[in-house]
Amino acid sequence: MEQQARVAYFNEQVLPRWRMRRSDPGICYDDFVNVSPVNWVKLTQEVWFQTWEMQCTAPFPDTLEGLFAQLDFVRQAFPSNRNDFQVHIVFALPESLEDKKTCSVLLTGLFTQLNDYAMAKLYRKHPEIIQDRFYGASTVNHIALFTSLVRGDKLEVNKASGYKFNFVGMRKSYDTPDKIGLEIREGWSTNYDKFKSLMTRVVEMLGNLSRDTTYTIKASKPGNARPFTLLQHLDFMRSTQPESISLPEEEGYGARQLRYEDCDGLLYKEACRLVEVASNENRVKKIPFPQTKVTPEDKLQWVNDPPDVLYARWRKALLPWERHPVFEENTFAQQGILVARLRLKGALAHYLMGLEAERLTPDDTFVHEQVKTFFETTQLFKYL
Repeated sequence: MEQQARVAYFNEQVLPRWRMRRSDPGICYDDFVNVSPVNWVKLTQEVWFQTWEMQCTAPFPDTLEGLFAQLDFVRQAFPSNRNDFQVHIVFALPESLEDKKTCSVLLTGLFTQLNDYAMAKLYRKHPEIIQDRFYGASTVNHIALFTSLVRGDKLEVNKASGYKFNFVGMRKSYDTPDKIGLEIREGWSTNYDKFKSLMTRVVEMLGNLSRDTTYTIKASKPGNARPFTLLQHLDFMRSTQPESISLPEEEGYGARQLRYEDCDGLLYKEACRLVEVASNENRVKKIPFPQTKVTPEDKLQWVNDPPDVLYARWRKALLPWERHPVFEENTFAQQGILVARLRLKGALAHYLMGLEAERLTPDDTFVHEQVKTFFETTQLFKYL
């Protein structure tokens, strides 16, 4: 059916007698359709989007070989160029408090490193994805995530900055309350064999979590990359702040320097504008928030959350990456990162100030493209 006809059918034929499982009417009508050629696959439809979801049911595979067998079967049974796997690696945290704290801080580091790696790798190829609610760098509060894991709190999956909406999500609500899951989205690797290779490395990392062990997400890092631990990466992300975008020292900018200490406020203003552009074009999925259909009430919530997420993702490129432990004693790479960041800051300052002075026409892709160029130039993903 066409989208409009499908929604009408649901409202008239299904909704009146439907046993609602969720208060949000915008996602995953589990009782709408449940047919499948095999008994271990549950087929459901998301009404608001033209999407079918196949959920593998119990017994779930407990080995990588079993997982890959399921993935291979689904790929062959449902051939399509629009398939996108989401794999949940589910496990339980240790029972003792001290072991749980250790595991939780390591998981926080792994969650951060996985998403930073994917952001640096994919954003250089597809800059538009940073505004997609399902993709983009992790912007979560590390202390809040660690505390939630230790306490066993429900993870905030529906917030714009929540744990679900990343390349790798962190989930709960499995068969038992103490289970945690990493949700790996295939979107960051369109090559199926590379996706399976990534799954193998993530499982190995989860199976050998340690404070002092160095891990690698990329199959092979450059020879000049210094090994680092999950805690070192987490410490870098927590202890460093993105640099401000300084005003260019050129004639004509001096008077405006009294109005703006730097361009950070203008960059945030640009994030607000892009969120509004996306909402007006009904590009719901391209907005970091909300999860459901757009309503006037939803727009009121965008004042804070979505621009904050987009702004934080952009500013990932303004971090002093040359101070990351992977670049220790690598003077050549450190200088390259510094030069790339200076170019990025200069380009952003010229654009934002010109935009404010109405000398430039707004460009919905300009900031994305500049950040993309930074990741293309530095090749950060090879080191993370």
